Amino acid sequence: MAINLNHRWLKRIVIVAVILLLLGFGFLEALRWFAQRQGVSEVDLPAGSEIEKLAVAADYVDAYKVAVETEAIPESLMVASFGKARQVAKTGREVVTEGSAPGLRFLVSYHSHLGSPPQVTFSTAVFYESIVGRVYFFFVRPVHRRIVPFMVCQTIK
Repeated sequence: MAINLNHRWLKRIVIVAVILLLLGFGFLEALRWFAQRQGVSEVDLPAGSEIEKLAVAADYVDAYKVAVETEAIPESLMVASFGKARQVAKTGREVVTEGSAPGLRFLVSYHSHLGSPPQVTFSTAVFYESIVGRVYFFFVRPVHRRIVPFMVCQTIK
């Protein structure tokens, strides 16, 4: 009887875990949908940018573009940058910072574009430093791809 009781509890725990995962990813997918409705779109790395030069050997790269009110890189984006990241490149139109996480190193770029309307591209390049980084980013990647577009639209608006 005790074995059956434990088995039932294990089944319930697994069911609750699956439901929570589905709800969590559903919520993150809703955030990504909201960002797309706000004008955030996935693009290639900006041609000729510092991040494009620095990310040649990257294991993972993504970039998101959004329209802004001014051609300068908004201060709100710089504040939203990872707090412990250090600046590795800066031009009149771009700032690239570098940070780390367990087993990996990453670059984050804010690149402004002239035009009507002006736009900012937020880019990420990830470099695996060990197998720990590969495993860590395996779990982080799906969340990253859903939450970064939302973060971009929220820091711009």
